[in-house]
Amino acid sequence: MTSNSTAKYCYNNGESIFIPDLRKGIKEGIFYESERYNRRKSGSLYCKPVRVEIDNKSYIYIFTIVIYGELLCTPYDLDECNATEKIFDQISDRIELELYLNSMKKYRESGR
Repeated sequence: MTSNSTAKYCYNNGESIFIPDLRKGIKEGIFYESERYNRRKSGSLYCKPVRVEIDNKSYIYIFTIVIYGELLCTPYDLDECNATEKIFDQISDRIELELYLNSMKKYRESGR
């Protein structure tokens, strides 16, 4: 990852991030505009880095869900934001498990 992106920010930080309003994320410097994003639109984002280490071999994944044009929750309702983030955390935990299993399969197939 060479250019600024939320995925890169998340990868460098090592933790998941939920941005309930992309416009607020831009102001806070944690969402980076791309050609798919239009400033006039709203949106939400969830991003989680997954790092799997097997015998000094690294498998790196960035799990991201982005919704353009709609907000997934009311950005300034902390309870609603926390509930939405918790749902994404639970979904991403399941996907993380699948990524671990996929990494183990890739490792075995590589002959190591």
